[in-house]
Amino acid sequence: MVVILCVVLVLGIAAPAAGQSRSLFDLEGGFGYAFGTGSEDEAPGLGTITAGGTVWPIRGSWGVMLVRVASYGEVLRDPPLVSGDITFLGKTNLRYWRIGARYRRAIGDRSTLTLGLGAALDGWYEHRVRLARGGSSEEHRSRISGGGFAGELYFGHQISPRFHLRLGATLDSSFETTVVQPVALAVVSLW
Repeated sequence: MVVILCVVLVLGIAAPAAGQSRSLFDLEGGFGYAFGTGSEDEAPGLGTITAGGTVWPIRGSWGVMLVRVASYGEVLRDPPLVSGDITFLGKTNLRYWRIGARYRRAIGDRSTLTLGLGAALDGWYEHRVRLARGGSSEEHRSRISGGGFAGELYFGHQISPRFHLRLGATLDSSFETTVVQPVALAVVSLW
């Protein structure tokens, strides 16, 4: 139902507002939490830092985004998962790029709805594992790589002519692992 409402708003039911930003370039940064499911293993449940930008060649409406997502901390299993001579301890170091198109539409005097579609590229995270061999054990990190579809939905509010807050979520799927990430962003509009 929320998706239908958002599509109706984007297609023109919401009138453009006088307060809609007309910037040429936005810088954004914020925090989120990535979690999800996968066909072989659950996606990492990690806190994330997001930084990027959007160029709006058609001022106020359509833009091109480039965003970097990186995790902080790690998620340790409690208890660790033991499989033969391998013990899976947890996950860390989620990293990927999001690139795609954004559409921004005013939904009030100082509020906007932003939809984005694109790709998640150069993505990876690490498993921390302990290998038991010959009476001793060694800890290793194995890297899991991927990429795929990226989507996003944000509701924004203009605090001042050049400063906005956005709250929303991203969905990144490699068709084996799907990561949903609630996100809070601070946005500075330039030019």
